[in-house]
Amino acid sequence: MLYPLDGAEEPRTVPGISGTDQVIQWSTDLRSMYVYNQLAGPFPARPANQPAKVWLLDIQTGQKRLWKEIPSAESFAHLWVRVTPDGRSYVYGGWNILSELYLVEGLR
Repeated sequence: MLYPLDGAEEPRTVPGISGTDQVIQWSTDLRSMYVYNQLAGPFPARPANQPAKVWLLDIQTGQKRLWKEIPSAESFAHLWVRVTPDGRSYVYGGWNILSELYLVEGLR
């Protein structure tokens, strides 16, 4: 939702944004925002070696255009991306939860 700070207009939804889109940053001209689609589900993760896609979303029309594909050597349980408003620099990272389960039988 976009909420006007002066209260002159009613809040409105941003067309083209989905429930799994994460807003990263406004563009310099404030007409678009960078968004990343964190895949839905209880434990979102992209398949290994699939790039993360960051889109530039026009807040008036809802049209998305691919801004950057960020290569990922492994599948992250959670990925975060930060972009400068002018789109000249970005940084990303992620984390995984790794665990092992053992079954032991016959202990007394």
